Amino acid sequence: MNTTAKNVFLWIVIIVAVVVLWNFLNTVRSGNVDEVNYSDFTSMVKNDKLRSNPTSPVTLSGNKVEGKYIDSVTDTERKFRVIIPKGSEETIANTLNEKGIIVKVNDDDQNSFVYMLLTSWFPIILFVGFWIFLMRQMQSGGNKALSFGKSRAKLSTNQQKKVTFKDVAGVEEAKEEL
Repeated sequence: MNTTAKNVFLWIVIIVAVVVLWNFLNTVRSGNVDEVNYSDFTSMVKNDKLRSNPTSPVTLSGNKVEGKYIDSVTDTERKFRVIIPKGSEETIANTLNEKGIIVKVNDDDQNSFVYMLLTSWFPIILFVGFWIFLMRQMQSGGNKALSFGKSRAKLSTNQQKKVTFKDVAGVEEAKEEL
């Protein structure tokens, strides 16, 4: 396997590893989160089932609300995520504040731009970069095939002067070299 194939294979392995790591981190970050519908969320707010403290507040980012609630069946604390109607963020934040729930509001515009950039432009840029890399590798192959004229080897001919043992018989340095 030549070095070009090894380099291409190495880059493919690195790209696959990054994609797998990205998916793994997104899965781990989300954890065991219950997707709750909006009507269940409003009933949890009315029945004081939501839990928050300064270290883990209820987070409102864009049209998503994330936090912790007390499961009525198992009586344990679980994570939830709910999609709320657009435009109702302010009323929901006010309602949660009235209930004494700590609310953290995140600016979702920046996150959505980075997410859009990574999901739509990054694969295209990666593909174009890989294409350019392959094109440059293919172009350099032709140049190497015709580079035999640049050899540093010297042509040996019969006309060159040959040195024999008889020629260096009296020289001490030549004896030491031999």
